[in-house]
Amino acid sequence: MTVVRHLARVPNCSSAVGLKPHAAAYGASLMAQRAFRPGDVVARLDDAVPAPQGPSTVQIGPGRHVRSEALEHLNHSCRPNVAVDTTARTVTATRAIAAGEMLTSFYPSTEWQLEAPFVCQCGEPECLRFVAGARFLSPDVLSRYSVNKHIVEAIVATLSISAPRALRSGS
Repeated sequence: MTVVRHLARVPNCSSAVGLKPHAAAYGASLMAQRAFRPGDVVARLDDAVPAPQGPSTVQIGPGRHVRSEALEHLNHSCRPNVAVDTTARTVTATRAIAAGEMLTSFYPSTEWQLEAPFVCQCGEPECLRFVAGARFLSPDVLSRYSVNKHIVEAIVATLSISAPRALRSGS
């Protein structure tokens, strides 16, 4: 694989991450400039500031979003290679990442309902085809991914509201 060189520096990202303008169908993309092992911290969200929900924000809790330059060009994939941890404020490799590989996350892992749902173009065998947020996915699908605490809490709340009264009371 070709190593991408001379990429723009991305604040709060390892120097091994760069920005490649107009990459593939996604527009600009974050690219690994060196290999990462599973568990390596790729970026820290130290620059995250509260912001209204938008295409370049990340949900950190019910009705709470932040904007971070480190995440602005992190694209979606249904087979992501990084996970965003909104509690630790980190982006961590979930599998081996080769130098030159585009960094991707699974958007529903942080987003209950996207402001701008989209047709996924990741091309992975497990592709969802349409990405609208965790609210629209089954717990089975979400269990395949590392999802954030606020998403798990929203799923539990939704399931307990929709469960028949006998199941909720344990009868």
